[in-house]
Amino acid sequence: MADLAPPEDAAGRYAELERAYIDQSWLTVLRNGEILLDDLRQEEAAQALANRVRVLMGHASLYGLGEPELAEPHYMAVLQSTAEGELLNIAGDGLERCRISRPADSDGADPGGRPEAGAKAGTGVARASTGGDGPLGSAEIGRAHL
Repeated sequence: MADLAPPEDAAGRYAELERAYIDQSWLTVLRNGEILLDDLRQEEAAQALANRVRVLMGHASLYGLGEPELAEPHYMAVLQSTAEGELLNIAGDGLERCRISRPADSDGADPGGRPEAGAKAGTGVARASTGGDGPLGSAEIGRAHL
C-alpha cells in the first residue's frame, strides 16, 4: 500500500487499511491510518468512519504489535466520541484488554494475557468484507481476542 487513494475516496482508503491489516502490515495500518484520520478530521460527516479507523489502529497496535500503550489512545478517542452501539463496545473491550495486557510494573495488572506481537489478529476483520457497514459493524470484532 505505497500510495493512498485520493482524500475524497475515504471508503476506498479505509478498505486499503483493512487489506493492510489482513496482511499483518501493522505499521502500514498505523501510518496510513493517521493520514486518513487527519483528512477525516476536517469532515464532520466522516466521524463514523474515523472511529472505525481508530478501532482498526487500536487493534493493529494491541493484537498486531502487542503494544497496549499504543492502542489505548485509539480506543479512548472512540469512547470519547459520538460513536454508538457495537463500536463503543468494541472500543471498550479493546481498552480493557490493553489494561489487562500491560506489564505488572506499569499499573499492577497481571501480564499473563499479553498477546504475541506476531500473532494473526482481528479474525473478525479478516473475515469481513469491505462492503456495507464494513468489518467493524460485526459483533465478532475484538471479541475473538477476549
